[in-house]
Amino acid sequence: MTEIINKTLNLQELLVYIQIIKFTESTYIWIGDGNASFDNLNLSLPVKQFSDGTGEQVLSSELINDNNSDDFGQRLSSRLSKEYKKQILLSYNCQSLIPEFQLLLEKELINLLN
Repeated sequence: MTEIINKTLNLQELLVYIQIIKFTESTYIWIGDGNASFDNLNLSLPVKQFSDGTGEQVLSSELINDNNSDDFGQRLSSRLSKEYKKQILLSYNCQSLIPEFQLLLEKELINLLN
């Protein structure tokens, strides 16, 4: 079953648009501002255990990066993949690099995913 969530948030006086498409085995998340761009795409996958016995790991890769942004999108997709134990495709297209903004955004995103 597929679920689509569209949400507009006002975080620290910045409008942020979020689109989430939840599939059975994966979730696609687009986060952007008024520019409606698609400048990057990150993929994160949970893996069970490595042969050395270490616990669950997340493999992460940046598939597209046209704006040379910081790695917030990749870090966020990795954390979400580990938390929800599924493949996460995430495109983060906001200009704000303020840590407080990113923390608020992550909390709102987790609320939407639950």
